[in-house]
Amino acid sequence: MYSKPLNPAESRKPIQWKHPDFYNEEKLEQEMRRVFDVCHGCRACFNLCESFPTLFSLVDQSPTQELDSVPSSEFKKVADDCTLCDMCYMSSCPYVPPHSLNIDFPHMILRYRAQSEQKENNSQIAPPNSPGADDNAAAVPFFWPHAKEKQHVLPETSTALAFSPIPKAHQMLTKTDMLAKISSIMPSLVNKLVEQRSFFRQILHNANLIHKNAILPSYVSKSKTLMAQAFRRQKDLST
Repeated sequence: MYSKPLNPAESRKPIQWKHPDFYNEEKLEQEMRRVFDVCHGCRACFNLCESFPTLFSLVDQSPTQELDSVPSSEFKKVADDCTLCDMCYMSSCPYVPPHSLNIDFPHMILRYRAQSEQKENNSQIAPPNSPGADDNAAAVPFFWPHAKEKQHVLPETSTALAFSPIPKAHQMLTKTDMLAKISSIMPSLVNKLVEQRSFFRQILHNANLIHKNAILPSYVSKSKTLMAQAFRRQKDLST
């Protein structure tokens, strides 16, 4: 009988970002439909970020009330609502590795966003064999960041995403554990600062950090205690 590991991070599989299918739109759509179908049937994460209520509403309001009648163009709404907090993977989802269903919702959203960014970069470069295109661009192999071997790139593939520097502020926003720890010291003040109509949110919006209409999670002083309770409940269920 399968039981969820006490520390799901230990059994988590790395993102296969160098796999040929990673940027394949058709393969990604198949994976998103597979994962969304499992989430639709389970709904254990209904009370986490807005991604799951958005997904469930799309399914429930579709003609057949099944995922097969939800157009793929609507998946962007689900991906945009994900804050990559990892709570679904770490505390709620019963189907994380080593379960045979192998559900990793945050990693799938990262793949979707990487593919969207890559597509945007590709649209900004000259297509092969067009005026201004560099016919020899793909002939020179190069190193992807953190890669140990040289990678050959197809002429229609942009490398701008791989080599564009990530601003320090954007790097900080990805450290959700650190932000939660700091914000839980004075949660009322932080919640007031980041509410949608605040002047501080307008500053973040103008700096291209966080959209002014984005829904952010609220912080509480007992966030660490709540996380510990969630892990204890999961432990009790698995014993």
